This record gives sequence, structure tokens and C-alpha cells, in this order.
Amino acid sequence: MLALLLFIFGILFSLVSLKFFGIPYILIAICWLLIFTILTLKSKKNLSKSIWFNLAFIVFLLGATEVYAYFSWKAKMKREGGVRYEGGYPKGYFTTDEVLGYAPTKDTSVRVKKYFRDQLLYDAVYTIGKDGLRVTPPAKSGNDDDCIVMFGGSFMFGEGENDNKSIPYMVGENQDKKVYNFGFHGYGPHQMLAAIENNMIKCTPKIVIYEAIAGHVARSAGYAVWDKHGPKYELKDGQLTYEGHFDDHDSLKTTNRLVLLAIQFKDRFIKVLRGSYIARRFFNDMHIVTDAEVELYIEIVDKSRQELEDKFPGVDFEVILWDSKKKDLIFNDVILLFRHNDESIVELIKEGFDKRNIKYHLVSKILPGYPEDGLKYEFSFFDPHPNALAQQLIAEYVLKNIVNKSDTANKAAN
Repeated sequence: MLALLLFIFGILFSLVSLKFFGIPYILIAICWLLIFTILTLKSKKNLSKSIWFNLAFIVFLLGATEVYAYFSWKAKMKREGGVRYEGGYPKGYFTTDEVLGYAPTKDTSVRVKKYFRDQLLYDAVYTIGKDGLRVTPPAKSGNDDDCIVMFGGSFMFGEGENDNKSIPYMVGENQDKKVYNFGFHGYGPHQMLAAIENNMIKCTPKIVIYEAIAGHVARSAGYAVWDKHGPKYELKDGQLTYEGHFDDHDSLKTTNRLVLLAIQFKDRFIKVLRGSYIARRFFNDMHIVTDAEVELYIEIVDKSRQELEDKFPGVDFEVILWDSKKKDLIFNDVILLFRHNDESIVELIKEGFDKRNIKYHLVSKILPGYPEDGLKYEFSFFDPHPNALAQQLIAEYVLKNIVNKSDTANKAAN
């Protein structure tokens, strides 16, 4: 009877703690530690006493870890709390897009300053043209149809740098063809494939370049919290298929009620789990990358290449691959990656690219001393986006080793 009453009290207290308190799991641990301690002291049989004692010890260990995680998380937030924006991204800069999930608003310009405490990390102006892409210089030849197209996330977009310091802009001003910058904050290869399949390329590209990071694997699998309406692709029986948007399950019909209930249960469970500082400190926004997700990523990139070759015969598709232990940026809303490290993910990507004959160029072969001297090519320890030096060196590499070689090959073929 005593055990039953204590268990009822413990369950009720746990539910109240989860609902109303900011440190619920610490309070829950204390509650159950007291319950199991009382039962240990009250038990007269050695077996039951041993069971209650061991349960009390397990709860003590979990509670102690939760307390440690709480203070560790607070210290982490204090360090990262120094990051702030001045100007920020004004309302209307991002807009919903049914093909890409989200996109920049056409014909707009914003200025963003980013600080860590009093240290200015960057001060940049982003100008979006009437075509919905970040501006690049006009073609020197005067023929915008003969073009180079570049895809990627914030690295290709040129986050943190003014318009004329992005890779596409610098490539554009140093050769004759028009360059189109399809990169944008948080994009992955699924946006690239969706853009290609939906005929968003309005020119005839001779070269298409995609800039890849290990973080794109989680993005293409749908784990980026900022990209819930992004284009969803799945591998079914070895075939890559378009399945709408990542958030389409929100509008499932009653015929899929069991699936919807399972998804809702999962979402509620995750929400409850986030009240734990163990989860926040060690697992918050962390996704364990699987081999299947790496395979999906590789198939999306390969399908992009195939679609381009079908639509634009003779096009040269190449990848710039960041092959370091470079993590996605650490903000409250950003997915972190965990496998063993990013290098193991990149190795799988390289194997997949080699198998499918996808041409790629490693950043470690482009930037001298990288990744050992990685900070040299970043804005700061607090923002590892490529800085102007990195953008310039990559642009020069692209011009010398991709654009010029492609032009030479085309002239020889003709």
C-alpha cells in the first residue's frame, strides 16, 4: 500500500513538474530518489530492499548528471549569448516558396551586422535581384543565356560578405559568361534538384557548380528546423522520388490517421524530452546521420547531375566539397551533426561521388594549410562561415581549374 501511494504521488508530481517548472527533471529525480530511499528503508525483505536501493542509485546518477548538464548548459548559453545581430534579417527578407520551401524576397536589399559581444564579426549587404537571386555582375559578352550556375547554402550565397565578395560574383567579373547565384542561407542539394526539375534555370549553363558541406546530409533528409516546408525526396526501391514537402504530414487525411498520430506522439515526446538539460546539453538539435541518409544525399546530387545533362547536353557539373571537421553553425535553431565526426560523413560522400563519377574538388586542396589553419579562412571562432580570403581563393580556383578548363575543352571539341 505504501509503495502504491508513493508511486501515485511520484507520477502526479512528475506530471506537474513537466507542466509548470523550468527544471522538471531535476525535481523529478529528487522526488523519485526520496521515494526509492523511503521504500529501501521500509522494506524488510532483502530482495525488495536491494531492488529499491538500486533504483534509488540509478535515479541519483541520472539526477546528478541532470544537475551537471544544467550548469554546463547555462555556461554554454552565457558564452554563446554574446552573439548578436544589429539590423538582422528584416521582416520580408525570407518568403515562402512552394518549390524551394523558402527563398529571398525578390528585388530587396538588407544590411546585417553580426557581433560577438563587442567584436564585429561581419557587416554585409545582401542584394536580391528581380529574379530572386543574389546579384552578380552582367555578362561581359552581353549574352546572359550563355551562363554558369552555382548552387549551395550560405557558403555559396556568401553569407557575411558584401555582394561583390561572393564566389559567384567574383567568378562572374573575371570571365565572359553570366553567373547565377542559386545559393541561399540554409539550402541543401534538395533545393538544387527542385530548382532544376521545376525549370528555374532560365539560361543555358555550360557549367554548374554545387558547394557541399557535410551538414547538407541532414538538411536533405529533412532535419533542418528552418526548412520544414522544403522539398522532400525519398529513395523507394532504389529510385529517387519527389514526395512533396517535409511538413506535408501536417495535412494528412483521416485515411492516414494512424501515421499522423504516430508523428504527433513523436513530436510531443521530443517536446517533453527537451525539458531535460541532459538532452539540451548533449543531444539538443542533434541528429545521428545514418548511412541511408548519406545514400539519399548522394542520390539527390547525382539526380541533379542527370537532370542537368538531360536538359542541357554537354553541361559540366562539378562539386566543391568542404572536407574538414566543419560543423554547421551553432545557433539555437541549427541542426548539429553527429556520426563519429564530419570527416567520416565526407568519406562516405566521396565514395558515393566516386562510384557515380561525380567530379568534386576538395577544399583542403584549394585553401593552403586548411583545415589545420582553418580559422584563417573563417570570420571568427564564433562564426565559421568562409571569409573574404576563402571566397577569393575558391573563386580563383574555380576560374582556373573549372571555367578555363571547360572553355579549353569546348574549343578543342569544336
